[in-house]
Amino acid sequence: MSYIFIIGAGASADIGLPTGYQLQNKINNTFTDFSHSGSSGAVFLKSCLRMIPGFWENQGGYAKAYKMIERHALNSPSIDNFINENKEIKEIAICSKLGIAYHILNGEVNSIYKHSDILDAGRKTWHANFFIKLKEGCENINDFEEKMDLLTLIIFNYDRCLEHYLFNAIKSFYDLSEGKASEVMSKINIIHPYGKLSNLPWENNASDFLKYGENIFERQGNTSYYKLISASENIKTFTESTNEKSVTELISKKIMQSKLVVFIGFGFNKLNMDLLYSKERKIIQSGDIIFSAFDMPVDDIDYVREMLIAKNGKDLGRSIFNSAPNAKCKDMFNEFNMRLAMA
Repeated sequence: MSYIFIIGAGASADIGLPTGYQLQNKINNTFTDFSHSGSSGAVFLKSCLRMIPGFWENQGGYAKAYKMIERHALNSPSIDNFINENKEIKEIAICSKLGIAYHILNGEVNSIYKHSDILDAGRKTWHANFFIKLKEGCENINDFEEKMDLLTLIIFNYDRCLEHYLFNAIKSFYDLSEGKASEVMSKINIIHPYGKLSNLPWENNASDFLKYGENIFERQGNTSYYKLISASENIKTFTESTNEKSVTELISKKIMQSKLVVFIGFGFNKLNMDLLYSKERKIIQSGDIIFSAFDMPVDDIDYVREMLIAKNGKDLGRSIFNSAPNAKCKDMFNEFNMRLAMA
């Protein structure tokens, strides 16, 4: 049996990262600036695009992509949807991924984890509550490592906030070396279906990495531009993600074996739900499902519950619970204190 936490963009909002809707708006505004005086973001992205192979021979194609993002990106449920709806236009994917990388890395640069002690800052978020639950019942680091073998994090975000916090919390609480803390983190099954900016320095075999919140924007130049291009190339579209059968099969297997599934800050976007529960993979599971419902209308809560019942099977004895509509991610760990115990 395993424990699955499915993390959406709303889960990083407390740390200072944009929600899905905010990210979409930021990218739209940046590409709108391409046609006008140009914000710092637009200037930086233009410099990156000029270094993309084939850019100069295809300026018309990229100009069309800028306009498409400016005029139509906000007419899709998310930036991921917009890329998927225009998957035949490679310039839209390249530009959108650069926009995602720019604003997510900027979010890390300006996050509370960059401007205050990470363990103190974590107490203002759900991350500290989560870590408390993870080490609950563990008498020593060996117990904790055994528990981590049962944990899967399916993170739909591109940022590395949660991994960054957990690494530092584990290292500090158990007084571990960086190498040992890295080894413990490797026990956790961490899946980023849409990729992430980059590996972190402590990750195993991380020869190519960006530090958390690395400010590549301070001293602009080719090195900075290449770093952002590299980060953008780590981001996957829906089609690219579903084509990786090893990833989708692993997600299917983990959910099928789960004792507990928890959605945190998740928007239940159809693309994301299709990735978790594809038509080709019938998932049989038992145990509880809990989802955060912050700022969610009552009718939408009922719809999500019905959708989860349909996806998981009506007769499998799986109970579904939602947090109160005014409860933030952090509040879930008080509201469902007993149910979130991973014993």
